[in-house]
Amino acid sequence: MHLLPLTSKRGGSVHLGLDIGSGGAATAVIAVREGAPARVLASTRVTLPFEDRTSAQHAAAVRTALADAGHAVRDTYAKLPVFAESGPITRAFAVFHAPWGESATRDSLVSFTAPTRITPALLEKAARESAGREKAGAARTILEQAIVHVELNGYTTAFPAGKIARSLRVITLESTVPADFLAHAKELAGTLAPDAPFVAHSAAYEYDAIVHERAPAGAGYAFLDIGSEASACYCVRDGAIAEQATVAAGTRSLMRHASGEGARTADELLSLIGMAIEGSANDAARSEVAAALAAAEPNVMRAFGEAFSGLTARERMPASLVIAIHPKLAAWATAFFGRLDFSQFTETGRPFTVEVMTPRVLAEYMAFGQGVAPDAGVAALAALVHIRNA
Repeated sequence: MHLLPLTSKRGGSVHLGLDIGSGGAATAVIAVREGAPARVLASTRVTLPFEDRTSAQHAAAVRTALADAGHAVRDTYAKLPVFAESGPITRAFAVFHAPWGESATRDSLVSFTAPTRITPALLEKAARESAGREKAGAARTILEQAIVHVELNGYTTAFPAGKIARSLRVITLESTVPADFLAHAKELAGTLAPDAPFVAHSAAYEYDAIVHERAPAGAGYAFLDIGSEASACYCVRDGAIAEQATVAAGTRSLMRHASGEGARTADELLSLIGMAIEGSANDAARSEVAAALAAAEPNVMRAFGEAFSGLTARERMPASLVIAIHPKLAAWATAFFGRLDFSQFTETGRPFTVEVMTPRVLAEYMAFGQGVAPDAGVAALAALVHIRNA
């Protein structure tokens, strides 16, 4: 899943990044300078309120949020003093999270009648057959395809070419996006930055690049991207995504269960959680938050427990878990997923070691410009730009 750099290393460049999730969208203008962290010059996020929508209404609302955020950030950037120094946008890219960006592993097993030397051509053929059995179809467009796991005679190997085997197993990772959604993002990018080449990635690609850069060589880890309406989990082994699962649950379902039949709406409860984090809530409000989240946790445990069970059908999950989630829920996620209850799914039999991906965690790769509000999704966009151009 390692594609070409998003731009040349020579000199600086300015990127338009689109972060498209299930609960809204963000856009950002990001400057890249050789030898320095990427800098977010301007960003805007439009978040959808927690409410019931049909699938069509949901998609339309996110597309509108993306357009609103895009036009707002373009106007903001054009008015900044730094615009004269950095110049126009030269590259544009989008990252699609679940449920828009979907990633799935495909499996192909080839048995030979006699010992056979494995060649790159054989590997490519097996990968094509694996992906070919489930075409993306006219409604979805393939974003990425990559071989993530190879076995010879039932044994994992990182360097299969040139070896002799009687059987070859190839697992590929394929990421797709709704074709109309991709076309909308590309059209918007063309409007905001007419001369900028455009490329789209899945969230799996984005987080794989970032965590791969930060993790020790060959280290295994799991990544949980918790959105508003949907979440995605990936297990990385031997430097590649080996298993993935989509969870039909996110912060909206958590807040809905937490608010229950109480007097507060899901949005009001999330705001109260933010106040508790900032220290501006009184003791009664903090107790209300703790009780509400505790009431919602059995449903969350069930949803993610079922997903983790599927992920561990072949082998248990790595014990290192990286999470992307709404910043107001970061402390809750760290404690919740670090519980003993989840130790049944880890390869060590112990609780997950949890790290939430925050702007502070990514400070080595990016920084927010003066007056730009920190945003975890935008931080990931900027970190991706830096890593792919370092």
